[in-house]
Amino acid sequence: MGGFSDVRFEPPPEDVDEHDFYKAEAMATYLRKYVQVHEYAGFTMNDRIHFGAEVISVEACLEGWRIFYTSNGNATNITSHKLIVATGSTSVPNMPDLPNQQDFGGPIIHTLDYGRSKFYESDDIKSVAVIGGGKSAADMVYMNVKLGRSVKWIIRSSGKGPGAFLNVKLRFASIRNAGDLAYVRFAASILTLPGLQPASYWQRFLYSTRIGSWVFNKFNVFLNNQLVVNARYDDRPGAMETFKELKSNIDAMALESPTGIQHHDDFWDVIAKNVDVYRKDIAHLKKGKIVFTDNVSIEADAILCGTGFKDTVPFFTEKQRVHFGLPHAISAEAVEMQREWKRLNIEAERKVTRRFYSITSRPAIPPVDRLGDVSLTETPFRLYSGIAPLTASGAHNLAFVGFATLTNMFASSEVSAIWATAYLDGNIKLPNEEQMKQDIAYVTTYMRMRCPTYGRAGNYYIFDYHQFIDRLMDQVGLQNYSKGLWRDWTEPLVMADFQALKDEYVEKHGSVRD
Repeated sequence: MGGFSDVRFEPPPEDVDEHDFYKAEAMATYLRKYVQVHEYAGFTMNDRIHFGAEVISVEACLEGWRIFYTSNGNATNITSHKLIVATGSTSVPNMPDLPNQQDFGGPIIHTLDYGRSKFYESDDIKSVAVIGGGKSAADMVYMNVKLGRSVKWIIRSSGKGPGAFLNVKLRFASIRNAGDLAYVRFAASILTLPGLQPASYWQRFLYSTRIGSWVFNKFNVFLNNQLVVNARYDDRPGAMETFKELKSNIDAMALESPTGIQHHDDFWDVIAKNVDVYRKDIAHLKKGKIVFTDNVSIEADAILCGTGFKDTVPFFTEKQRVHFGLPHAISAEAVEMQREWKRLNIEAERKVTRRFYSITSRPAIPPVDRLGDVSLTETPFRLYSGIAPLTASGAHNLAFVGFATLTNMFASSEVSAIWATAYLDGNIKLPNEEQMKQDIAYVTTYMRMRCPTYGRAGNYYIFDYHQFIDRLMDQVGLQNYSKGLWRDWTEPLVMADFQALKDEYVEKHGSVRD
């Protein structure tokens, strides 16, 4: 699953565990190699990267775009005929509100900076508080217990709740671990709604009939139990009393709460016997202390924040975000625009409920105490196919790549880059603006109704791996990632399967540049 299709990712055996997962260092080595081996017109990709740069703003100009940025502290700018924004959704950390954090005195570190901070090498840190309920927080909790530190795990009561972590052990034919199931088309066709493609006969039965929905819900209950049974929250031998606080309320078919893979065989034992868990909101910080809203306080030398990232592009103004269809405050829109999208969303909701009986029982908005950082006052991404802004679609000079969240972000980036190339070259026939708006409203409404928390962002294609890829490649007119009918349905769709797409694109559309 790792790496891009044109340069095979082959980590050394000592960097790969028995479940086929690899160390971060192996990927860092691969990426350094990747930017060196690609050379065009005498310049490698590495030569073309402006390191130490921070984009401050972007403005439209006669040439196309002018990008203002700092390079090692010096202000400069460049112009470009066309612009791809590929900063992705893991560039801006979502830091929790920690009043009086200047009084704390110890390090407060987000996941983004955890590795580079060398925090784990510090001998001065004896006690750690980890904030967050998802995979990043869980990994930092586990790692710091293994380092011999006292660990407190804080999951706020007003958030989405603790995550569910699936046992990685699952091997069957070409399936190497539990994560692979999401990439097998047959398994995905049963486990996920066909929201972005026509439904097969068994999908119509499961999702569009009363009997099928009953069967589907029974299966959903079974999956929910599987997500928590391995942890043994209520009866794990030797568990601390607060271990029960980690019991997840996740809905497997909606994923309203965080989820992830349990990579270590001793994960639950390590957590259960060594970690104090707090389901509380933080009121403020003191010197070496965290004070909760109920006035209970705990001591810590450091705070680690596994609190995720913000879906935003900080160098665009709010006006530009409205203009391009990036997430923005609804109140920033003109009244006419608000009315138009309200109408489109109502029409889209009718379409979704007509297609999927099983989705009608899901609440449009989860209880307020389960929303976490999800904002009801912001719009979702309104990009056509998750890439093209409506307002620049006629000019074909602006694309957003890497913002569509898939279970495999290498696949998301690669197929999105192909689609963006075709779009910027004018090789995609776009629908008219009204049709694109209707499509965007349908996709974002489907995501919100399917997953009322994460889905509200409008870029949550976690359930739609094959559908997203099929949709984009169909629009470009490419199909050379197919392995044949039987293998397509029974084997995972992996990065090597995309290897022939570049040549197919050049053959179909021709090369227009040296």
